[in-house]
This record gives sequence, structure tokens and C-alpha cells, in this order.
Amino acid sequence: MLMRVLLPRSKLAIRSILHIVQSRTATASNYTTTTTTMRQPPSSAPLTLLAADFCPFANRGIIALLEKEADPLNPTNFDLQHVCYQMGPEKDPGTKWLYSLDQKTVPVLIDKSKDDKVIGESMDVVEYVDSLFPDIHPLQPSDPDMKEKMKTYIDRHGSIIGPVYKLLMAQDKDEQKQLADDLLKELTTFDKSLQELEGPYLCGDQFTMADVQMFPFMERLIIFLGHYRQFVIPDELEHLHRWYNTILERPAVQKTTADRDETSMNTYCFVEQDRKKYLIEVYEAYANNEIDFAKKLSKESGAPGVNPYAEYKKKQREEEKKEEE
Repeated sequence: MLMRVLLPRSKLAIRSILHIVQSRTATASNYTTTTTTMRQPPSSAPLTLLAADFCPFANRGIIALLEKEADPLNPTNFDLQHVCYQMGPEKDPGTKWLYSLDQKTVPVLIDKSKDDKVIGESMDVVEYVDSLFPDIHPLQPSDPDMKEKMKTYIDRHGSIIGPVYKLLMAQDKDEQKQLADDLLKELTTFDKSLQELEGPYLCGDQFTMADVQMFPFMERLIIFLGHYRQFVIPDELEHLHRWYNTILERPAVQKTTADRDETSMNTYCFVEQDRKKYLIEVYEAYANNEIDFAKKLSKESGAPGVNPYAEYKKKQREEEKKEEE
């Protein structure tokens, strides 16, 4: 019989991951750029982004960089270094590089034109990228009042992120219902913000940092909360739906949310190639509140294309089914 490991699913565990999430949520009033230096392998691209393609924070940086490309489908301004931090620095070169920079989270941007300057924290990366290419799809309004409006939206709607993870990780049904109600209130506020300037974006007809901040989390909300918690954004929030669908049409976002390419498949300890199935696979451990256990398995036996946590859960379900019979 398969031995079962009993794992803690306490509110303390949820608070731990939420503390990480909240510490990485940007505020408009304080974009503090973290810098250091290092030497990196030679490349023709002036920038290198260390990122995980499944990570919403990293997706912010990827979208910002792709927005600045003449052809987002074939970027030339930056190299993407994939980081599968689940496997740890001993197994994953990207994680080893990340840790060598005294960084623990992605994204991290390296600017070779500035003596290999390193910028950490996702919204710092977005703002820095925008400053490098101010005339190409600017991500901040030129009008001072509208820029302040953008910062207000960034501050106001960053609060959506916490409830998304709380609902995903909660195991109690009653708690899930309450959290779903709380999240719906946040989304309703977001929909109202989109009505203030008649969209389709938060700052009217300009795609800005405020949209970059929120889109990756909305994508995950729709995919993994729909799958694991049967949470659906109501049709009545029509401005939110229009905002989301409009952003999906942007080439930079289409590139970011495309199915996994060969490099991704050969880097991460996950199996699925389809984007939706991939995110559902990645966040299974979150939905079971077994994140630390999943990381432990990945460090021990994970490999590109090998997801030991998913294999463990599959065996566990098979064993439970046998016992029921």
C-alpha cells in the first residue's frame, strides 16, 4: 500500500505564501529599483530576463519587454533565461544564476549596457523597461493627471491578488464560499474602475503599467480558480470581460500566453504543453495547500518533463480508489 504523507493545511501555511505574494505586490508610490552587478554569458541582446513562464510576476516583465519589440513574436532586445526554481540551484541552471545574483524570486532583469545592472521585483522591471524605450508603446501616460490615475489603479487593484491565492489554497468549503464572495467584490470594483474612462484599458485607450500589473493574475484567476474552485467571473462584469479579451489580442500578450515552446518543455519539471493545462498542472499543489511538499519532491526527483508531485497525487488517487472498492 502506498504510504500517505499527512501535510499541514493550516491557515498559517496560507498566510506564509500570501506574505510572499503581498511583499511582491507593487505600490504606485514606491518603485524602488534593486541593483547589483555580475558577469553573464555573451549575447547580442542588451537585456536578459530571468523568469519562469508560469509565474504571473515574471509574466509582467515578459509582457513589458515584448511590448517594446518591433516584432513581439521574434524579440531581439532581450534574452529569456528560464528559471525552474522548484528543482533548486543544484539541478536548474537558471535558478543557480538567479541565486548567484543574491535574488530569490523572478523576474530579474540584467542590463548589459549598464555594467550588468540587475533589477529585481516585477513592477520595478516593468517601469525600468518602459524607461529604456519610452517612445515605443509607452506604458505610462504622458499627462501628469492620467499618470497619477494609473498609480491609483495600481494601488487600488493590487488587493485582488491576495484573495485569488487565498481562495485557491483554502480547503474548507465554507471558507471557500466566503473568499469567493470577497473576490467577487474586488472584481466588481475593478469593473467600476474600467467604467471611469470608458476603457478598454484602465487608462482609457492606452495600455499601461496598471494593465500589465493585473493581466497575469486575471489569466490565472480564470484558469485555475475556474478549474479548482469553479469560480467564474459573472457576465454582468462586462467591462472586465472586454478588458481581458482586448488585452488577449495584443501580440505581446499572445506571445506570453502561447503554448509552451521547446525550451520551456526542456526546462521545467512539468508535463503539459497546452497553456491552460500547464497552469492547472503548476497550481495543483497550491490548490491542495501542499506547496512545500511539492517543492521537496521536485528537488529530489524532478526533471524537465517529469512532475513527481503529479505522479504522487495520481498514485494516491489510485490507492484511494482501490480502498473504496
